[in-house]
Amino acid sequence: MRNVLLGMILGGMLSVLILIDEKPKSAKPEPLSPSEKIFLVAELLERATNDLGLDAHNITDESYPPKVIVTNQEMIEHIVCKNNGCVALGAANQDAIFIADSIDLRSVNGKGILFHEIVHALQNIQFGRASYDCDEWVRREEEAYALQNKWVSERGLDDPWLTQVLEKQKQVCDEWIGGGY
Repeated sequence: MRNVLLGMILGGMLSVLILIDEKPKSAKPEPLSPSEKIFLVAELLERATNDLGLDAHNITDESYPPKVIVTNQEMIEHIVCKNNGCVALGAANQDAIFIADSIDLRSVNGKGILFHEIVHALQNIQFGRASYDCDEWVRREEEAYALQNKWVSERGLDDPWLTQVLEKQKQVCDEWIGGGY
């Protein structure tokens, strides 16, 4: 199976991971237990804050730590593009991260997707809401993809789509923001 991963900012405040699979997934993965989810989010938050040069003890934003909500893909697609035909499996807004229940959060790839969204949540805390400025959007996506790529590579996953997608960021931003999403 080959994946294409794209990031978006919609409505000036929503960061999105769009994952298009060439082969449909048949069964949903076993969900994490509440304690497993708490541990995973804490581990990824610690790594992301360190990678971004933030001191977690000094973050006073009321949206920290962000809530992680595992939900159905249709809900995420409604949040992201009002069901206008996109395929979205993850999103981060001001105070929550949404991950599709079809993502295997036990896998390196699934954890990497969550890590990417955590980076965006921390960027929102650090720099404020994302805007319609494509240059800023691309900068944030490049940073999130670079950190995600480093994280998954350290765990033995070397998939070129993480670096290839950065070439498409400006075009995608212009199309989505210019298209009124």
